[in-house]
Amino acid sequence: MKRLIKTGRYLNVVSRGQLPLVLLTALLALWVGAALAADISVNAVVDQQQVSVGEGIMLQIQVDGNDSPGAPDLSALTYFKVEALGGQQNSSSSISFINGQLSKVSHEGYVFNYRLTPRKAGQLIIPVLKLHIAGRDYFTTPIDILVMPPHELRDFKLRLRLEKNTCYVGEPVRLTISWYIGRDVKGFNFNLPFLRNDKLQVRVDSAASGPVNKADIINLTLDGGLEVAARKGTGSLQGHDFTTLTFSLVLVPKQAGTIKLAQATVAAKTLAPQSRSRSFSPFFNDNFFGQSLYQSVVVPSNPLELIVKPLPTVGRPAGFNGLVGNYSLLVLAVPRKVRVGDPITLTIQVAGPYADYVHLPSLHTQLPARDFKVPVEMAAGEGQGPLKTFTQTVRVRHPGVKSIPSLSLSFFNVKTGRYETVHSRPVPLQVSANRLVTAADAQGLGPIPGSKQGLKQAGGGINYNYETPDALINEERPAVGIPGRVVVGAIVGLPPLLYLLALLIIILRQRLPALNSRRVARNAYQALRKELREIKPPGDGKGYERLSKALTRYLRLKLDLKQALLTNADIREALYKQGVGDEEVKRMLEVLKKCEAGVYAGSVAPVKLENLLAMAVEAARKIDLSARRPGGGKHEN
Repeated sequence: MKRLIKTGRYLNVVSRGQLPLVLLTALLALWVGAALAADISVNAVVDQQQVSVGEGIMLQIQVDGNDSPGAPDLSALTYFKVEALGGQQNSSSSISFINGQLSKVSHEGYVFNYRLTPRKAGQLIIPVLKLHIAGRDYFTTPIDILVMPPHELRDFKLRLRLEKNTCYVGEPVRLTISWYIGRDVKGFNFNLPFLRNDKLQVRVDSAASGPVNKADIINLTLDGGLEVAARKGTGSLQGHDFTTLTFSLVLVPKQAGTIKLAQATVAAKTLAPQSRSRSFSPFFNDNFFGQSLYQSVVVPSNPLELIVKPLPTVGRPAGFNGLVGNYSLLVLAVPRKVRVGDPITLTIQVAGPYADYVHLPSLHTQLPARDFKVPVEMAAGEGQGPLKTFTQTVRVRHPGVKSIPSLSLSFFNVKTGRYETVHSRPVPLQVSANRLVTAADAQGLGPIPGSKQGLKQAGGGINYNYETPDALINEERPAVGIPGRVVVGAIVGLPPLLYLLALLIIILRQRLPALNSRRVARNAYQALRKELREIKPPGDGKGYERLSKALTRYLRLKLDLKQALLTNADIREALYKQGVGDEEVKRMLEVLKKCEAGVYAGSVAPVKLENLLAMAVEAARKIDLSARRPGGGKHEN
């Protein structure tokens, strides 16, 4: 008697005598698997169990018996800031001879490393953490952590200062954070709990300006990946001189009420007072010789409150979208002489405090749909600090449009305490109509200019047919001679010849641009230089306009661009496709931007025309050197 045993994808025929052996083998495999699983263990350890708020502790999760475990689930660490420091295998093997016998011992393991920063004081617990290894779940044991509140030290101070303590909902308020340092430090970490406050939106302070030495800048990454540039300097506090590290953020309250900013801290490694070096040099002093000894310190900040008032409802305009401050609006349009359907590029500039965070109201609500076609998606603005620029393409629908109408921007002015709306000046346009091609034009049935010919009624109505022999007409044609045959042959053979000639012309017209593109691109730079030599500075806005057109023409020839209107995005994308580097692309776009500014600024242009001509030649030369030919390779100049 035989039985069918299903193993994997196959059916094996097993005799009754073999059945016990198969069952024993299966049980042995299960036992070995359980034994191997039993050899896997996990453990969590920390380098210290008593710390201060804001001070980091090192957490290691050690896995024995497996060198490729899944990452642990850390979602339960709600009272800690978690930073992953990577992991590594912890495997080893050894070979030994005992009594002449070869013995090999192998060990598999893995270690996960993390830095945990407590967010609050008190008795905290690192809870049970789960790892999924080899198809099973494993758990660590919990660890108690005693977190002490931070204490201010004589040599270290942390100060928070608000630009104002009372504001309106949506009003940006600058927060300045200054760390006063009186001893050498080695590494530091800021803990800013208010970054996680749901009542606030926190932004980088892009409006911060002023000359600065790059050597005095330290780039910091705060919670949530917020990157700021902190400045080193000096300052005095409570009668003592300090080295300072200062940076600022912008707080935008989302709702009215009193918002308490949770205490911030900065943790650092610092030289102990007795081992302070004679020459004080803060930030990353790595001198460990002699009796230098570093200790951990955590410095708390002063408490702060922000009183937020609601925006008034009286007088609120329909187009208000939450903008608070004092702003101005400028609208430019290029070109201003167009046909119906031609693209017009609108440049909309908004100036005011923290303008780079402004969202422009939709043009669909400001440009009449009967006059303008506006894309559904609005382009994102560009800018930093007090100026933001939006670029948008629109099209005119009919020749009756005489201008880009005045655009408006509404905001709440905190200085006057009321809503205000600024309006841009209308931009005049010259719109010409496109001639409409009708079906009659296509069929040749249109009326002939100056002709009064039309349909005429035949007199007598419908004529009858004649059936008498007199109605027959002799239509016999005389024999055609040799000249006539030549004419007939020419008439018959001419259409195919004309067709072949037209086909040849079409093929040549399709291939000639591709054949000439390399020559045109190679000569574009020389043509540009010749054209720029004809522009004589100093000049008014027309000189800048000629320069802008010359550069645009150069880019069309160099990059083989066919668009009717080139935007910065078109130029940037085409240059990148030709292998031009970031620096060269930015230089050319900057020159085009200054040309545009010169067109509208005239004699008060920000850059003199002769300087801008030199910049244009240099920018084009760099592009000519780095751009690839249409067929590949670099240009040789």
